[in-house]
Amino acid sequence: MEEQKANELFLQNKDDRETVALALYRAGYTVRERRRKDNGKTVVYLEYWK
Repeated sequence: MEEQKANELFLQNKDDRETVALALYRAGYTVRERRRKDNGKTVVYLEYWK
């Protein structure tokens, strides 16, 4: 089985993240919202793969 590489997409606006996540999902991608610390700030981003 081929390993799937996850892509990251950084959008600051929550509504934009939700809109893009829905579009990716409808296009057949697996999508999840992730969080990580970057220089003391929490960064929220979308992770997606086919």
